[in-house]
Amino acid sequence: MRKTKLLFLITMAIVLIIALCACNTVKGEKGDNGRGIVSIEKTSTDGYIDTYTITYTDGTTSTFTVTNADVSKCTHNYINYICSICGKEFFTPGLSFVYNSELDGSYYVSHYEGIDKNVYIPSTYNDGKVTRIGDDVFKDKVGLNSVFISDNIVSIGNNAFESCESLVNVIISANNSLNSIGDNTFKDCKNLNSLNIGNVTKIGKSAFENCISLGAVEFSNNVNEIGEKAFYNCEKIICISIPESLEYIGKGAFSNCTNLTFLDWNAANCQLLGLSATIWYNFFGNSNLTTVNISSEVKSMPVYLFTDCKELAVIRYYSTKENWSNVENNSNWNNTGAYKIYCTDGTIDK
Repeated sequence: MRKTKLLFLITMAIVLIIALCACNTVKGEKGDNGRGIVSIEKTSTDGYIDTYTITYTDGTTSTFTVTNADVSKCTHNYINYICSICGKEFFTPGLSFVYNSELDGSYYVSHYEGIDKNVYIPSTYNDGKVTRIGDDVFKDKVGLNSVFISDNIVSIGNNAFESCESLVNVIISANNSLNSIGDNTFKDCKNLNSLNIGNVTKIGKSAFENCISLGAVEFSNNVNEIGEKAFYNCEKIICISIPESLEYIGKGAFSNCTNLTFLDWNAANCQLLGLSATIWYNFFGNSNLTTVNISSEVKSMPVYLFTDCKELAVIRYYSTKENWSNVENNSNWNNTGAYKIYCTDGTIDK
């Protein structure tokens, strides 16, 4: 305490000397520049930061700030998750970080032993970027309610949030760098109701399996891989738009989505993901898919794409019947409804 007070007094003395020298005068007298100091007063306090105002004889003022304690021992004062005292970013107590010394000098979140229901994962730690959430970090944390994932996170590991049954919101920073979601990452998060996948390019197998409250999924035109059973049994999903960028899809990716009725398929050349074409499987099976729009840019579709879509009635293809006949795997679907294909120049019956 004595050391802190001494530092404060020394700081104030230095500031006062500088101010007096700048004016080349004593209080109330005019110096060579035509003004003197009338008063120096503390005018505001923000945490441990005090602001002082100097009033001059000509009516003008200036300000300076003083830290009135040892910063290393101060309680933090966070504004928008950044401490106004030390400048470091907030993170939820109980998070542990590991340094990637052999990679890019960044950190990853290794585990969580906290009790907070709402977790903030920072973009930086110890002046290094936090770029990854490791495997199993929040697995089975049944009290977890919401998570904020900040800018620098590139990937979320396998099983990272698996079976977080109370997890409702996952907020990903608008300026996020996220490009990979691992296997089983949000599996069995039964109360997760929405997620902005953003610029993600790869979604692992069973990543959102049994997310029975997930009602909205939006893919950007960056996603190129959706793993096996990625959205299996997401029963509240009603419509899906598959972007042109999708190159690989795994079996059962959207199977058992019992309220799924509408699909936009824009993937120009999508293929099977790690499976043999001799096996009978489905991607949208046991859904209520009735209507599919297929882009004119589509050249090839995965074999058995609409197998077990028993309610399928309408396929709109935005090109000619001749072009449809050249689309690879355009009809080898088993156990489907009595659909019709509506082309720009006519109709094709099942």
